[in-house]
Amino acid sequence: MKHLIAAILAATLSTGTAWAEDPLPIRIGAASAVDHAPVFIGVEKGIFAAHGLDADVVMYQSGVDMVNGLMNGAQEVNVMGSVPFLSGISRGFPLS
Repeated sequence: MKHLIAAILAATLSTGTAWAEDPLPIRIGAASAVDHAPVFIGVEKGIFAAHGLDADVVMYQSGVDMVNGLMNGAQEVNVMGSVPFLSGISRGFPLS
């Protein structure tokens, strides 16, 4: 999870986005799993906003739905387990 947040922040900083400008909107796919809690805490505590991101959590019931949402453009990033990730990779989806 720390790596996801760090990657989002690094991407934001590398684009030269100034925090004084309008926040960069980002949609994050997540589920009600305990290991997805950092995303909800980050939104609730304003951590994303403090780093220039307007984060919106898109909720899913399963990893399959989450991968499909990502592939269809419903969100930019996912917080998901290894099984949906590896399943998507095995089907040739461009996940990283």
